Amino acid sequence: MMAKPWTKPIGLLGTVFVSLLAIIEFAEERWEIRVSRACEAYLGGASLEICRATVGQPTTPREPLPERPAPTPRVPARAAPSGDVRARGGQPPAQEPERSSREPTTGPPSGLLRSPGTTGHGTALEIVVAGRNAPPENAVGSLEARLRESGSGGPVSNAIFSARFRNDGHFDRVFAGQTSVLDQIGVFGQVDRVVLGRLSATCDKSAARDDMAICDVSLEYKTFSRSGIIASGRATQRGGGFSKDDAIVRGAELIAERDGSSVLAENGDG
Repeated sequence: MMAKPWTKPIGLLGTVFVSLLAIIEFAEERWEIRVSRACEAYLGGASLEICRATVGQPTTPREPLPERPAPTPRVPARAAPSGDVRARGGQPPAQEPERSSREPTTGPPSGLLRSPGTTGHGTALEIVVAGRNAPPENAVGSLEARLRESGSGGPVSNAIFSARFRNDGHFDRVFAGQTSVLDQIGVFGQVDRVVLGRLSATCDKSAARDDMAICDVSLEYKTFSRSGIIASGRATQRGGGFSKDDAIVRGAELIAERDGSSVLAENGDG
């Protein structure tokens, strides 16, 4: 019996259909394998159902992520002081200006007096040399010694003030009128009065003899008490000698002999 001519195409279609079913079945198996591998890569081996619901479609598994380094422990921030408003978001407090080492101290100067030698009575005498041609120190010593001998208003001491009183400029400040320094250092706890003097000299050669010098010696002085300056004046005497220094010393001695009572007077009237 001869086959009908239309049966060949039908058989061919059937073969193609069966082949397509086989291909689809193979694709599904491959799909499930790929999804399972994706689950292992993304979900750490979860079940296929969970994987299908999560992944949704086959995806090429990605490379495993590198391990994250362990977090560095955080160091707690230091708490701001309670008085610092910056911790509360405000403006920083105004800082006090640094004190300069040159600022004057409010306390009294120290080390300007020697050990107490008197007990609240007498006169403290301090004489310095002054002028362009300053007299020699022995002239000051001679003048102070003679004034101590001629003092009539009580004991006279030239050892009350230390060298710092002159060297640190306190003598000049007091002589210029800043008498508060004397109160601050407590000198009036040792004496009643303070006499400060500046000794100066002007010398020329003697007109009569070439081997002699003639000097005009001047002492500018001021007397201080607790109430301030109570006397001031200038005493001048001419001295002569075979040298300029001898002439100055002699003039200083004459000031002590002839004007000592005025220099050391309690009220300055002599």
